[in-house]
Amino acid sequence: MHRHRYRLHRAGICNVWQYDNQVFHFEDGRLLLRGKNGAGKSKALELLLPFLLDGDTKRLDATGGGRTTFRWLMSEGATGVNRQGFVWLELRRLDEQGQAHFRTVGAIVRWSSSTAEARLTYFVTPARVGVEVELVEGRQPVPIERLRETLGDGALIGSARDYRARVGREVFGIADPGRYRNLVHLLYRLRRPTIGDRIEEGQLTAELSEALPPVDDEVLDSVAHNLDDLETVRADLGRLESTHGALADLMTAYRGYLRGELRRRVQAVDEALTRLRSQRRQAGQAEREVARALDAEQDALAEVNRWEQWTSRPTAGCWGCSSTSTWTPC
Repeated sequence: MHRHRYRLHRAGICNVWQYDNQVFHFEDGRLLLRGKNGAGKSKALELLLPFLLDGDTKRLDATGGGRTTFRWLMSEGATGVNRQGFVWLELRRLDEQGQAHFRTVGAIVRWSSSTAEARLTYFVTPARVGVEVELVEGRQPVPIERLRETLGDGALIGSARDYRARVGREVFGIADPGRYRNLVHLLYRLRRPTIGDRIEEGQLTAELSEALPPVDDEVLDSVAHNLDDLETVRADLGRLESTHGALADLMTAYRGYLRGELRRRVQAVDEALTRLRSQRRQAGQAEREVARALDAEQDALAEVNRWEQWTSRPTAGCWGCSSTSTWTPC
């Protein structure tokens, strides 16, 4: 059992049937009741479990005969015109830090001789009976209005359905009413007095199967509808498989085409890069030749400029003839 889940810790019956104010203590979530026939063992179990987890007053009798009712329990041995009693169950859990947390669930039973009816009001509270809240003062039960003030708003619940939903949510962590109803149904089945005989006969599997709730009609309709559509689903699956095969063949051929196209384009890029490198070399050589031509042009222009300056300068002599037949200035 998970140590952080709620476990049975204490229980009590006060002023119901022949009980005065009895408190039961559980040891590690377990309780053993021993006594002679008629001592009230079965009545204690009928009043506590699984009734306090469900709140259904029609399922008190463990044998399923419907003989045990709160009307009979409260009128049995009653001395006045009105009678009020309590049945409660305390659960305890430890958190990850080892701190104890409590949750008390129970029912307030009020009986009136004038109407001969027993009315129930349920409660769910973290307060502990006998520690933080008292149900009896002296020998008289605490009035319900005072309990309402003590426990606070929201602790008292008038509907068994709302009580069952709250117990399922706060104690078991089950928010789905259907799931919790199935759980309680199993508990009622397993608490029958003859369950031990069937288990000894090897009927445990059959007993558990019978205890399971019937399958919901909506689930059956859904399954039947799916079976009707099974042939359609099979045909759709066949078409999908055929399409998948055709696409796989197409992708195989297309991959070959893509590889060839990729090789062709890579080769074209490689050839373009080769031409680019050659043209870059030619361009570099042409740039060097242009630079040399520009330098020669500059030298020629400088020489022309020098001669033009020389010929334009005035002279004091004349030109004559020398023995070498060359003209020289006089």
